[in-house]
Parts: sequence; C-alpha cells; structure tokens
Amino acid sequence: MKIFLKTVICLLFVGFLATLLPNSASADELATSTAGINIPDPENVIVAEPTIYTLKLDQETIAKGYTFIAPENDFKVGVVAGAVIEPVTVRFKKIPDSHMTFPLTKAPGEKASAIWEFDLLADDGSVGQLSKPIYLAVGISNLKMNRKLMYYWDKVGETWRSLPSTVDLENKLIRSTIHLPYARVALFDEPDGTTYEALASWYPTELTTRNKLGCASNVYPLDTPLWVCRLDDLTRCTITRVISRGPYVDDRVVDLTKDAFENIGNTRGGVVGVRVFLRK
Repeated sequence: MKIFLKTVICLLFVGFLATLLPNSASADELATSTAGINIPDPENVIVAEPTIYTLKLDQETIAKGYTFIAPENDFKVGVVAGAVIEPVTVRFKKIPDSHMTFPLTKAPGEKASAIWEFDLLADDGSVGQLSKPIYLAVGISNLKMNRKLMYYWDKVGETWRSLPSTVDLENKLIRSTIHLPYARVALFDEPDGTTYEALASWYPTELTTRNKLGCASNVYPLDTPLWVCRLDDLTRCTITRVISRGPYVDDRVVDLTKDAFENIGNTRGGVVGVRVFLRK
C-alpha cells in the first residue's frame, strides 16, 4: 500500500512539472523573438527625395517675367522682366531638415520655415546668368511674433547669410531679393530676440493718464522703453513705454494709447503692422 501511494504521489508530481514546462518554453521563445525584432537605426532611415518643380522660360516669357508658386503657396520665385537674357529652366524643391544637418547646427536663430532650394539652368545645363536680382518669398511656419529674416546657406563660408527681408503679415510670408541663380534659403527668428513684427492697435489715452504715450504688451517687461514703427514706412515711429499687460489677441504685439497710435497711423484703421524694438 505504501509503495502504491509513493507511486501515485510521484506520478502527480511529474504531471505538475509537465504543466509548468510549456509556459517556461513560451517565455523563452517570446524573449528570443523580441530580441530578434529588427529596429531600424535612425541614421539608416531612408528619407524620400523631395519633389522637384520645374518650368522652362522661353524668350517671350523672360521678356515679361514670371512668378513660380509652390502648391501650398509657401515658396515663390519671381523672375522679373529682363532678369535673364537667354531662356532658362527654373527648378525648386523643399529640402528635408535631415539633408541639412550641419547647416542647421549653424542656425542664427530659431528656424521659422522650411528650407527651399532653387536654381536657374541654361539650356546647356550650366548655371543661368542674372542681369537683375530675382524675388523670393518664403512662408512662415512658426507662430511667434519675433522679427524673421531670410538667409541663404553659404557652403564655402559654412554660414547662413542674411538677405534684405520684409514681412507680409497678411499672407505670412517673408519677401526678399537675391542676386544668385542658385541658393538654399530659409527663415530664422532674429538672433537678439527683442525685435517683433506684428499688429498694433490702440486704446483711449484716458485709461492711463499717467503716461500718454504708454502701451500694453505681453512680450516685454513692464517699464520697458520702446520704439514702434510702421512696417510700410519705417520712418513713421513713436516712442512708448510698457505700462500694462495685453493685448490678448493673436498676432498683436502691442496696444498703444490713442495719442501714441496717432503718431504712426489713423485710429479709424483700427490696427497697423509695426516693428517694435528696444529704445536705448
């Protein structure tokens, strides 16, 4: 009887072990299969080549000029009348940031647009010759009101070089001219971070009688002395000082007292595009 009981106990113990072994094997297999997953190396990820937009300008077209516009309206190349003498092919494309790793380490400020490349090619494939500058417009991609400048990448000097830049607040573009038939261009916030280009409005001077040329702003500390100038005429300016907070409206950088606003515009217009910078 004792032998029989021992035999039964041994058989039950073996059965119990048998129920455990499959789970252990499954766990091992799971660990092996997890380790075997092919995780792509970020350096080896393939980035799709950008779409190249191309258009040939014949003799008739170059005589009157032509503007190329990207499908999303965020890049424009304007070849003005007489800018080139011989027919050319104009090409442009958006460059992925991954193709500009080193140049972006040299960025003069926060990047505010995509990077675009354009070139003008003669019929023989050589670089086209310009007799006049061409016009560029690049779309603004960030929501900050800091002043933005257009730059082109100087590969030889390994630096971004600024171009004369004007802002189009309504269309959220920065416009410039360039004398080069080939360049990679982008927008960056102005490096000092204290100059803004956005809209300004006004409020009754009687609300802040202690400073008839005061203003409200959220981007400068209280009591900061400022210049505020019209974007379309930078000779029309007013002095002001931050005396309160506001405005709480998108794309508005300051609200001036009526007295200050009248120095740069007609109050009936409501708002005006301005450049605001420190008064030193």
